[in-house]
Amino acid sequence: MFWISSEMKVKVRLFGALRVHVSDYDPSEGLLVEIPPGAAVKDLLAHLGISETRGAVVIAQGRTMEANDRLRDGEPVDVFQTIRGGR
Repeated sequence: MFWISSEMKVKVRLFGALRVHVSDYDPSEGLLVEIPPGAAVKDLLAHLGISETRGAVVIAQGRTMEANDRLRDGEPVDVFQTIRGGR
């Protein structure tokens, strides 16, 4: 008998200070995250505990993703800390 998961999995790599906010994160391995099928970037960030006000740049499919862009099962996702400051 086969068990079918209703979740999709994405491989996440975190950069900058975002690494310290996710428990059990190993920078050399990344993080395998299970999210509902059809989940958007904003859903992944919420799952990781990264608020929209904190900000993050998400790269997947070779491009910068918007909050409502859908993710694909099995795709690698890079999440970068936004940099603020200056005058």
